[in-house]
Amino acid sequence: MKNPPVSFSIFSFLRFVSLLIVMILFTASCQFPNFGENPPCGQSTLQIGEIIYQIKETKTKSDGSLKISSNAPDIAYWVNQTDTNQVFALSPTLENLALQNTNPEKAIVTWENCNSSTYTLFAPQTGLPDMNTLLDQSFSGITIIVQNNNDGYVIHGELIGEEIQAFDTPDPSSIQAEISLLETTTAADGKTIRVEVSILNNGQSPITLSTSDISLTPENATAVALETSEPALPKEIKVGATETIYLTFLRPSTPTAILKIFSVEYELDGY
Repeated sequence: MKNPPVSFSIFSFLRFVSLLIVMILFTASCQFPNFGENPPCGQSTLQIGEIIYQIKETKTKSDGSLKISSNAPDIAYWVNQTDTNQVFALSPTLENLALQNTNPEKAIVTWENCNSSTYTLFAPQTGLPDMNTLLDQSFSGITIIVQNNNDGYVIHGELIGEEIQAFDTPDPSSIQAEISLLETTTAADGKTIRVEVSILNNGQSPITLSTSDISLTPENATAVALETSEPALPKEIKVGATETIYLTFLRPSTPTAILKIFSVEYELDGY
């Protein structure tokens, strides 16, 4: 008479373990951007004004031209390896051709890992330069092109901000923060650069930013010392708080440099 209850208890225990494993896997897949098949932000997108496009990758053909669909109004084709000046091609649909007359002011690129870049856009220019000019990677910005046979237009944009997401990890002592690069300016005398960043503490405990957490390393050179910071470091950032930090360095002599804050890296150029 006691066997059925024992049998039911074992079944219940195994079912509980199975459910627990599923819950653990689900939680892990939500926390880690590289775990599982689905990235945290899903599809990469390009937003121009109020219009949102899904991003698909394309490459230049052997003759230097781009292979894109002529009728994909909701797709923005990102040209592979255009990481500094990000180049996107839109299909010559009526909606995209009409975009030339709306003069959009801002574009936002959001990748599937939730990192995003924001650009201020210049007025559309009729006609298309040669492909080498369009794909130029000597500056940070965005280039949006719409080609309609031998005609079309191009929109250039200037980078004004970036956000790199830091996701939760099982280690409660790890730093969990959202770090945004806001602006980089050069002093009037050309001797120093000032980098403005914001740091959001989205963790469960206060974090402290110290000079040892920051570095600026010019290309193929040793790190440049931090001259000053506003506010002064170390600076504690409370849970849920956002702090804007102004960092001043000697101006690197190289065209690019890597700014590192905690484990997040940005490539600076054009200073």
